[in-house]
Amino acid sequence: MQLYIKHLVHERLSSKAQLDAVAGMLERLPWHEEEEFIGRCLLQQVTLHAKFSEMDVFAILLASFKRHHRGFVVALVDQLLEEVLRACERNDFKEAQRRVALAKFLGECFNFRVVHTSTLFEVLYRLINERCQEHMKAMDSPQDSFRIRLVCTTLDSLGKGYFQRGPRRKMMDRFLMYF
Repeated sequence: MQLYIKHLVHERLSSKAQLDAVAGMLERLPWHEEEEFIGRCLLQQVTLHAKFSEMDVFAILLASFKRHHRGFVVALVDQLLEEVLRACERNDFKEAQRRVALAKFLGECFNFRVVHTSTLFEVLYRLINERCQEHMKAMDSPQDSFRIRLVCTTLDSLGKGYFQRGPRRKMMDRFLMYF
């Protein structure tokens, strides 16, 4: 069963054309037995193997699971957020592309309503403010701008229509002034 899940996630899920078929096949699996393994495979694929341009496919897949497997989606997004913040704490140059991919995936998850607005802004503020803590100042040099790159990548992947009016626009304006 686990080899079949790996096949679906790693090989078949590479384009939007295959998305509906793979989502249907994953839905038919015994979730009570394989939920944890499916989550690990998806997170591994997103963080290590997926192309930058394919992040929206994985966000759409998570959005399709949100209806029937809400706990699974919440746990996976929680792991994603932990991974983003943990990667920032390590500040390892070898993980730069991985961190950018995670930031892109976070923005795509927001676009497909997997991540809530308040959660997104909390992560964005945290990316900026982490540097202010004493133990992080020693790790981040003044010339190191990877946190800015993560914020810009996330903002770039957000849909432009979400922040045009209303309370979301005020939140974005406040963040951009702070940024």
